[in-house]
Amino acid sequence: MQSVFAFAEEIGKLGKLFNQRENSFAVDLYKETVARNYVGAYYSLEGIANIPLSYFWLGAYFGERSVICLSFDSHENWADSICALFPKGSEGGIQGRTFSRPYYENNQLWFEFSKEQAKLFDELSNPDEQLEVIYEFVAEIIELIIQKAQS
Repeated sequence: MQSVFAFAEEIGKLGKLFNQRENSFAVDLYKETVARNYVGAYYSLEGIANIPLSYFWLGAYFGERSVICLSFDSHENWADSICALFPKGSEGGIQGRTFSRPYYENNQLWFEFSKEQAKLFDELSNPDEQLEVIYEFVAEIIELIIQKAQS
């Protein structure tokens, strides 16, 4: 993606991409956000057993170290049920194929692209292929949530 605005436009399509595919859950765009040092969007997430309607933020921070990330806010009615699956202090033992170890900051649970996922994203020039890389990142995190909610 060639610009912040292109990135914002592409991640705005993520909900449609999830809902076009066979998933046991629904992801829908809630609200887009743009600021001086980040761009992203809030999404609703529903249809996961034992987890009420929740929200997450997906976007990119820009600065010394630019990063694509996803966060769940532990406040009630946002994603507190999801955050409860990852008690503070235990989240660091988890690492995925597409994300590095999650961490808490400001009562939010953060997942960031792994180095490999970031490299793959940067090597691609086609926005659809880049969106697929983001899709894989989000899908792996949601699958982890489903597994934890069922155990």
